[in-house]
Amino acid sequence: MIRTLDLTKREKGCARGPVARLVRALGEINQGERLRVVFRESDVPARVLKAIALSRGFEASVSEVGGGVYEAILTRVVGSRDEPEGERCRGWM
Repeated sequence: MIRTLDLTKREKGCARGPVARLVRALGEINQGERLRVVFRESDVPARVLKAIALSRGFEASVSEVGGGVYEAILTRVVGSRDEPEGERCRGWM
């Protein structure tokens, strides 16, 4: 199953920014599901989207659609849900 998150549409409120919406959507994706994210490079740089996805246990494939709009396919890495929350960032500290 693949879900779609369109970050090109703006929502009002500080908790409705593109990064907050992305993080919230990643938390809702289960093993075996993928998330298709449509975004503007000016709102969320592709390297930032990839870094967020990786830190949350996803692999990212990004391609340009055109006009500064990109599409990313995020796939949850096998076993990433089983990892305790504190273990994820162990090597960063």
